[in-house]
Amino acid sequence: MVKFSIEFEDNEELLEAFQKVPNKAEKVTNNFLESKGAPEAMRAIIGLMPVSRVSKRHAKDSSSLKQKMENLGFEIMPKKKFNYLVFPNDGVGSKNLKEQIFFQLGLKQVEGSITIQLTDVLLKAAEL
Repeated sequence: MVKFSIEFEDNEELLEAFQKVPNKAEKVTNNFLESKGAPEAMRAIIGLMPVSRVSKRHAKDSSSLKQKMENLGFEIMPKKKFNYLVFPNDGVGSKNLKEQIFFQLGLKQVEGSITIQLTDVLLKAAEL
């Protein structure tokens, strides 16, 4: 439902860090995004999820999201059991017609942090 990919246009520091480790930058980036970047984004999204007043198990309290890794990026989507999250996120359905866009807002909250951490990881890899 929401994708993150590396953008070099607006971030010269990240581009310079990438150029310092040309032979292993892609591998280091993908490993970082899988181990730290995607989980951080999932935590931010879960933190913004709405909780209904119905007495049942909620997506916010469960392991409701999964990550799909891509080259230099990732996609976060709900697990099949929690596909109903598309309705409150997009404002679709008969109950709540207002978009809550918690997937997009959650990713937006951590994009800068992920980019800064990735730059640091690449610079450390260049020193080794």
